[in-house]
This record gives sequence, C-alpha cells and structure tokens, in this order.
Amino acid sequence: EQAARVARPAGRNLSDEFYATVGEAYRVAVERGEAPRTTIAKSAGVSTEVAGRWVRQARKRGYLPATEPGKVSA
Repeated sequence: EQAARVARPAGRNLSDEFYATVGEAYRVAVERGEAPRTTIAKSAGVSTEVAGRWVRQARKRGYLPATEPGKVSA
C-alpha cells in the first residue's frame, strides 16, 4: 500500500481533514513496519516532536484508537 503523504499545513488551526490524513498515514506506516511518527515527520518535513503532537491530536479527535504512551497501535 502506498504511504499516505502528509503535507505540512499552513497556519496553526489544523482541520479534521488534516488529522484524518495523519491517522491514515500512521496506520499505513504501522502496516508497513515503519516507525509512524518518523514516517509522518519525514513526509511533512517536520520534527518527530511535531509529528507526535499531530498523532496525539488525531487520537484525541478519534482518527486513531487510544493507546498506552510509548506503544504503537493503529
């Protein structure tokens, strides 16, 4: 499966559509055996810390299931 591309958004108020894309990119990375935060960070040209914030927000909005901190789950 093709990795979902995450484009770095302009501005600070990110849309639900953006977080849905982050969630999809996360799931695809897990399926491919890749580190999801790193994959998202590289795709968007941001740090893994920023990608991690996006992933946390995607979880909060329901685009990814809840998980234990430090554990990868899609």
